[in-house]
Amino acid sequence: MGNTLLDLLTDADHLSSSIYDVAVVALFDGSQREECVRWLIDHRNADGSWGETLSWQDRYLCTYSAAVAMMASGNTTLGYESLDELEEIPDCYPENWTANFGGLVAAVDTFAFWRLGLTVDHHEKVQTAITYDSKKWRTIVGHDAFYDPLKSIAGFFAEWAYILPNLDIERLINNFQVENGSISNSPSASAFCLIACKDRHLESEQVTRLRNYVESLNPFNKEVGILDQVPHFVTSWLLLYIDHSYGEPIPNTESITALRATLAEQGKLVSVAGDSTFPGDMDTTACAIIGLNLPTAERARIMSAFEDMFHEDHYITFRYERTPSVTTNVHAVAAWPENPHAPVILDWIAKEMTKQEDLPHCKWHSSPFYTLGEIGRLFADIPHPQAQSLARRAGYSLLDHQLANGSWGWQGSTVQETSCSVLALDKLRKANIIRADLIDRPIRQAGAYLSTGATDYRSLWIGKSLYYLKPLERWLRQLALAAANREYFPATETKPISVLYVDDNPSWRRVFEATMAYYEWDFTIMEDAASALRYLEHKVPDIVVIDLVMPGMSGYQAFEKIRQMKLDCSVVATTAHYSTETADEIRKMGFDGYLEKPFSVSTVVDYLRKIAS
Repeated sequence: MGNTLLDLLTDADHLSSSIYDVAVVALFDGSQREECVRWLIDHRNADGSWGETLSWQDRYLCTYSAAVAMMASGNTTLGYESLDELEEIPDCYPENWTANFGGLVAAVDTFAFWRLGLTVDHHEKVQTAITYDSKKWRTIVGHDAFYDPLKSIAGFFAEWAYILPNLDIERLINNFQVENGSISNSPSASAFCLIACKDRHLESEQVTRLRNYVESLNPFNKEVGILDQVPHFVTSWLLLYIDHSYGEPIPNTESITALRATLAEQGKLVSVAGDSTFPGDMDTTACAIIGLNLPTAERARIMSAFEDMFHEDHYITFRYERTPSVTTNVHAVAAWPENPHAPVILDWIAKEMTKQEDLPHCKWHSSPFYTLGEIGRLFADIPHPQAQSLARRAGYSLLDHQLANGSWGWQGSTVQETSCSVLALDKLRKANIIRADLIDRPIRQAGAYLSTGATDYRSLWIGKSLYYLKPLERWLRQLALAAANREYFPATETKPISVLYVDDNPSWRRVFEATMAYYEWDFTIMEDAASALRYLEHKVPDIVVIDLVMPGMSGYQAFEKIRQMKLDCSVVATTAHYSTETADEIRKMGFDGYLEKPFSVSTVVDYLRKIAS
């Protein structure tokens, strides 16, 4: 499989196998059990545990579920040996929660007790998590929309069908079963639902389809991940990293057509699992908006439909979820910077940055460098002082934490963390948020690291268990290597360019002022056309950049007066209300050029250099 965007968008090899999911599938006594157990034995760690070192919760959950799977299949000695490993895990590895950790442990507990007569005394932290999630789910199950597949995550976390006696298992299956027979495309949820059906002696056509799906899950034949498929997730994240300022075209593929169709539906969030009963989430929806580079009006239409997802000063990722994610809110701001909520969201992100000492962790990813990368890369071009400040903080934090071999990694070097960091720094130097001379060498060093060896897949994304996305790993590496080989204009000019910028919008005036100050250009900023004309009576700059739509005298009217003055300067129009008619009018009147808003800082610099040359 190639590494072009088109290749990666059509790559079916998405997820890594999830040890937890394979172990839970092995709990059901069916034709798949033997192969699942054999696969688990092959993937056991040298110390006798299962799972990643990036999270003790992941290692605990994987080891516990695998141990119970061993015992359920008759491998009692191996099962007890693995249970003995649980006592050491909380003291060995960093803390990084997997989604619904306590609830998943509780589901395995229930199976172990009722099927094996086994009671496990969990570590205090684990028991606290079980108590928290039990209270949460006993509340959620009583909500009116609990069985609504367009709003509820009950299908994805259908392990609770095995725990809660008042849960209507037949209704759950009827509402959340998808075409392949699974429950919300979740192998583990499907297996626990099937076990619950067997315990309750439920038989139906739906249960038969569910059994056929679970028994088809052979990890030697296909990846048994936390989801059976993630088409919209992969498509959205691949597009998310396109830098549209380079004119990269968006391919016309079936997956992108499907993504556009989902966004076109009023009030529907994009689902990570494509067209399934797994409900949409704010993060994937925002990433899809950014990646498809939708017009401002379309962004506003989509995002404004989800006011119920906004709580005081931040968005939640899923309905029912009340623990906020930093990167969900970064993506929400970048998807619609004009959002009236954007200022308070930016303040909330700033507080999270401070609280976490400028190494903010995302609840869906194990590394702070992913979060810093998204803040630096996406906020660099947003014309808001707080966004620019956060982008700068993220960039300096990345520079401070580069490893000696040129890479980045929270628990050792990885391609994904390094690539996210490089792309952020590349955007920051291009947008002149941080001086290029401070960034060039770190990026070249990172390029040398990325140029060596094969892609080192590491499980960094957090679902029910940690996993990775193979196409995204390859795409990020390719984009980061390209960034490492780019060259940029130096931060000083042999002859400073003089510019007069006229705009009634204070946000755009601040962005322009910061750009001109960085390049040490001779600049003057006015907030109305009348003031600008009085200025031009005494001093003539190289370039006048003037907003077309302003109160009082418009940019069009001011341009006519400037031309009557016969000044030796170029006049550039700028507007946020660009259309074919606007372009025709600009050309007809004789402007020397135009800058469409929202423009990036780098666009301004490169364009004005061309006009002045």
